Amino acid sequence: VRHGESKNNAILNAAGGLGAVMYPMKFKQDPQITEKGVQVARANGRRLVAAKAKFDLVLSSAMVRTMETAYYMFLEANLIEKLHVAPFISEVPLVWKGVPILENVPLKREEQIIILGKRHGSALLERLDFSLVGGPRGDNEQTLPPSGDMFLQWLYKQDILHELLARRKADDDAEPIRIG
Repeated sequence: VRHGESKNNAILNAAGGLGAVMYPMKFKQDPQITEKGVQVARANGRRLVAAKAKFDLVLSSAMVRTMETAYYMFLEANLIEKLHVAPFISEVPLVWKGVPILENVPLKREEQIIILGKRHGSALLERLDFSLVGGPRGDNEQTLPPSGDMFLQWLYKQDILHELLARRKADDDAEPIRIG
């Protein structure tokens, strides 16, 4: 799932796309989602509930906007108990005229927790699981660089995946596991 509209997306879309001119000066590192992003994520969560969708595991990148999107889409809709943060699945960092733009680089984990706590309080923080990426005091730099191959290699080594596979194998009526 792609994240909801972020504050940076809103800057780019401003003034009929002319916001791109101001983007390099106004962007925020690891931005939150906008109210529009919140509403779309909530609507998607309602659609999943109406469709009786079931999820065994939901992973989010270590970016604020993806954790917020998953909160409104999956946690707030009570489709999952915990949201697990995973490495290697963020967008590729951007470069403008040879200068790196840090939009797609996560803030320090402590900063993210402060931002998420102010905006969502314990409703999100108590259901956000950083254990797969070093815990709440872990280093977000270890979640980089984005790489599908590195993510799949990492995922295959996770106990949580093997426990899920074992439960599914024991349950003959289980739906197949889908990744994607």
